[in-house]
Amino acid sequence: MKVADLRKLLKDAGSEELIKIISELYRHIPKALKENDDEGIDQIIQKILSQKREAQSSGKKTKEEKNTFKFEELENEIETFISNANNNYYIAPNRVVAKSKRSKWRFEVMRFIKQLKSIDYKSAYYEESTRLLIELFELLSYGCGIYVFRSDDPFASIGLSQYNFYKLICEREFIKDFKDVRIDKLLKLATDSVLDRQNLNYFMISKLCENLVDENDIEETLETAINRYNKTKSTPVVRTPFGNEDYTHRNHLEHQIEAVMCLYFLQHKYDEGCKFYWDEMIRNKINGRNQEITFYCLLDRLSFFGGDDLLWTEMYKKYSKGITPRERLKELYIEKMKALK
Repeated sequence: MKVADLRKLLKDAGSEELIKIISELYRHIPKALKENDDEGIDQIIQKILSQKREAQSSGKKTKEEKNTFKFEELENEIETFISNANNNYYIAPNRVVAKSKRSKWRFEVMRFIKQLKSIDYKSAYYEESTRLLIELFELLSYGCGIYVFRSDDPFASIGLSQYNFYKLICEREFIKDFKDVRIDKLLKLATDSVLDRQNLNYFMISKLCENLVDENDIEETLETAINRYNKTKSTPVVRTPFGNEDYTHRNHLEHQIEAVMCLYFLQHKYDEGCKFYWDEMIRNKINGRNQEITFYCLLDRLSFFGGDDLLWTEMYKKYSKGITPRERLKELYIEKMKALK
């Protein structure tokens, strides 16, 4: 039998069968051939096994080397990437970003996120890695409203939804002591970000609130949210020709009001939360003169942020005066009243 025929014969053999065959063959080999110093069977076996171990060790080392990186180099790479994106170098002809690299931006972002996520809380670079994740989130959110890449939904392009990215940032922030949490930044990301196709601002607001447990932390966050809202409300809108500054300003106000409402609810101050929402939405004419839309939104947010049926029906009665609710709201009110009896 030739070697090729032997290989073919042994191809489908299991490990136990191979051990049995080799052991039997070895038993029939003369001792002189087994222990020959130059090309003995023992030396051949040891050499093959040694090569295998070296290959495994080399492969493991290569894998470990691939997973290591210098943070300073990664930081510089990310900041350069963000700068290039903001300068439209990934969508317009330029001499800074090569044409062949412009369509591969999403692979760069995916690598950045993977590497930044791998930095442990105990690392000296933890704070900076989270800051860079926040900056990437802001860039991708900006790209949902204005083209910075050849995609109108950058989050979908990298396979990570905006909500899950925000969730990742919250998890990394709240692992620290509350005094070190970038609470103002988290509120800003939740209320002022341009959205991807699957997200809503109050989804992120709710995720932020889920991480607040201590009463003092909730109170401090509420104070920060109210201050942010008052500052936004008092800041004059700088209008530009053909711009949509008024819409953006109203949009920010609406979601900042939602954030305050949710935080009041965390303190079980449902009347105060609903009153703040109603008064400020009407005062700022967020929905124009149509109070029914504001009424609908109030009840919708109340349900989403954890209000029960009893509270829902009470707020329905309180704020429906002088308003003709849509038919679906009337039906819901009747259903909830029957369930409460």
